[in-house]
Amino acid sequence: MKNLPEELTAQFRELIVEFRDSSLVDISSSCIAKSLELYFKELEECILGGKLTRASKFLSYACVDESNIQKMHVYFCAALEFFQTAMLVHDDIIDGDAVRRGRSTSRITLGENEALLLGDFVLSAASWCFSKAQVHAQMEGVPLVVCSKLADIWHKMHRDVILGQVLDAKLVNQPLNQLLRDTNALKSAAADARKVVRLKTASYTTVAPAVLGLTLRGADDTRVEAETVLLEVRKGVEFQQNNDFKDLQKDIQTGKVSALIVELLEKLLLEGEVCAGDQSILQLLEDFANSERIIPDQVDRLRELLERRS
Repeated sequence: MKNLPEELTAQFRELIVEFRDSSLVDISSSCIAKSLELYFKELEECILGGKLTRASKFLSYACVDESNIQKMHVYFCAALEFFQTAMLVHDDIIDGDAVRRGRSTSRITLGENEALLLGDFVLSAASWCFSKAQVHAQMEGVPLVVCSKLADIWHKMHRDVILGQVLDAKLVNQPLNQLLRDTNALKSAAADARKVVRLKTASYTTVAPAVLGLTLRGADDTRVEAETVLLEVRKGVEFQQNNDFKDLQKDIQTGKVSALIVELLEKLLLEGEVCAGDQSILQLLEDFANSERIIPDQVDRLRELLERRS
């Protein structure tokens, strides 16, 4: 048998075809059909370019591997990965990103209007997969109360991501100069940054996949679930910090105030956590806030100082 990620990828291809052939996309207009072909192509490209991080975490908590994977598990995995794909499409539109995973983003290849509709369409595919997963779970004898809880977890994840995106848009538009000068603005932004990471990133990257897997496995211990949520929130925070660090140059050049920058300013200006090189970090951030032209060497210097600080 193929290893699990390869097997999942192959089955995701089949699910995309199944979704294409379902009555949900049974249309006759050639204009709509042309758009749908583009959407399916983009969906497959996005899915195949991912690492299946959420699917892997879900399977791990559900105690599923190559020996016992069932159709319901594949549908749950696809729902999580399709949902993430939709969020990335929308995120790229909001952030104005041109490249993701080494290829042009959907907003570049399709245009922003079509990309927005693509994201919505992929969300419908995610919902379809989750519904199919529920049906197969009941066929496999998963109790109705468990299926109901799975649905609650799924819908909470969706709601939290949207709320996190709203907060993130607010945070991104906060001028760096204001955060350097206004203590109250920095305190507010720091609180928002933590909420963004928890709601937007951790909710669907680490927490929901873990709790879905735990619930499907039949674990019914509120203490274990609470400990799992705390652990996976921390992992979600680390995940976002790594992403912000990787995207440091892009964020600075586009004027995006990431959670990494906000939390760093909070430590330096509000909490007094001063380390060697912190004055240089603050000076670079001052330069970025006041400069119309970002010099790559300055960003490299900031990254080097941050690496030393961590």
